[in-house]
Amino acid sequence: MSSRFLPPWQRLQRAWLDWRQLDGLPAVSPDLPPAERSLVEKLMAECLAARHGAVSARQHAATLGELYLTLDQTGRQHFLEILASRFSVDRDQVREVARQLAEQTDQTLFARQVSRLQEVVVAPRQQLLRQFNALPQGVKFLIDMRADLLGFRQASSDLQGLDADLKQLLATWFDVGFLQVERISWQSPAALLEKLMAYEAVHAISSWRDLRHRLESDRHCYAFFHPGMPEEPLIFVEVALVKGLATSIQSLLDETAPEVDPAKADTAIFYSISNTQAGLQGISFGPFLIKEVVDSLRATLPNLKTFSTLSPIPGLSRWLGSVMSDPTFQESLLAETLVTIGEQWGVPPTLHAVLAAPQFKEASADDVETLQEP
Repeated sequence: MSSRFLPPWQRLQRAWLDWRQLDGLPAVSPDLPPAERSLVEKLMAECLAARHGAVSARQHAATLGELYLTLDQTGRQHFLEILASRFSVDRDQVREVARQLAEQTDQTLFARQVSRLQEVVVAPRQQLLRQFNALPQGVKFLIDMRADLLGFRQASSDLQGLDADLKQLLATWFDVGFLQVERISWQSPAALLEKLMAYEAVHAISSWRDLRHRLESDRHCYAFFHPGMPEEPLIFVEVALVKGLATSIQSLLDETAPEVDPAKADTAIFYSISNTQAGLQGISFGPFLIKEVVDSLRATLPNLKTFSTLSPIPGLSRWLGSVMSDPTFQESLLAETLVTIGEQWGVPPTLHAVLAAPQFKEASADDVETLQEP
């Protein structure tokens, strides 16, 4: 069977067959009970010791990685707790090196001591994480490992420290300078289109027909890819090319709506953006992807003059609240508009009441124009 049809964990196992130790995987239970944890700690220590060179260390890393994939969620938590607590920074060593540094008066020796301090404040577990990264598809393994870790990092400060280490490494490896932006079209590989449907987190893609509509000539979809994960989009954004500002997401998702000639469109609406990898939480790609897409659209479609979004604007409610608390608000156009809409819809003339009204989601074109004006 081709590896593209295997579940992700089986694809990793197949990729690591040539690397792990020839004597097979250690026999451990899925939940990694206390009696078996010393074996895992020993394997980690051997991997870090690398007594027989880089090849041996990589074999140990492949064995550990494959063992991790055989564990259930309880076992994975115990695995990560061992890595986090047994291979963390040696506090006594850090204190001693810091003391020597503080007492050093010779400039040359001071510089050496600074280098030594920089070494000892790095947890040994980081070396093992880098060895995982060196394996085939290792970067995807680490992303999925962090996704597991996010589920139980609050259990201990050691796990929080491991999460900080792993997040820092991933942020370095996923610097936007290493990422490639690509347009996804109906001609893209079927496996990639399936992932697009699965990962869409804002407006679910209901069918292949729906997906094709979102990839027509007046619809663009762009994604960031990493060289270490060429078949996995990290984040993707969907863009609609229209004439004038769109008034609702429903009009953009309507499969029966006629196509707009891209050469005649004057506005690009960014209506959906989805992060696909839970393990990259806290590492931001969105603003960089949007900038890349805007630059690409401007270069290929110079007729576009306006770039807008239908996504929620962070902090808008808080800002509106401060505006509406101002004594002069009652004399504003927005206050007058709320009174007009409130009377038409039979709701109080407040922003909260208007936004919560059933009529808001299906507002008529005239109501939309009235609300847009202020």
